[in-house]
Amino acid sequence: NTIVVGDTSGDNGITIQSSATGRGVLAFSDTDSATAGRYDGYISYNHNSTYMSFHTNTGNEHMRIDSNGNVLVGTTSAANSSAGFRAYSGGNGAFTIAGTALSLNRLSSDGEILNFQKDTSTVGSIGTTGGDLLIGTDDCAIRFSDGGDQIRVCTTSGTNRDGAIVKAP
Repeated sequence: NTIVVGDTSGDNGITIQSSATGRGVLAFSDTDSATAGRYDGYISYNHNSTYMSFHTNTGNEHMRIDSNGNVLVGTTSAANSSAGFRAYSGGNGAFTIAGTALSLNRLSSDGEILNFQKDTSTVGSIGTTGGDLLIGTDDCAIRFSDGGDQIRVCTTSGTNRDGAIVKAP
């Protein structure tokens, strides 16, 4: 069944009103879990603590948007001291975990995996060429060649530049 609210002549909406210290909940269930108080998933707004949370798998919270606009995944705190991912409203983010915090995977071709910019201009990158790690900018990069146990001077496309780059005084 589909429930239609309003018409096409203007703005329309649904309001879930709760007490100033209560929660408003939009719940989802199926015929197997439609017993009272049990949901497969729900979106909740906590008026007392002013955050919105997203719950799956019969109530487990997996994401929260706090009152500052921070998006928290796998954690309920914006503090960087517990495991989880945080996308802060100021544009930065943080990963906290007791293992690999970030895995980047480029499929099929060589090239940039991570690009660093200052005021929208690229200042360097980390990438791959021929199965090797490359770090640098334009024609001044280093290539970590595990096949030959070498660190080589090259361009960011992997072209050798042996002897072309000098040590700064």
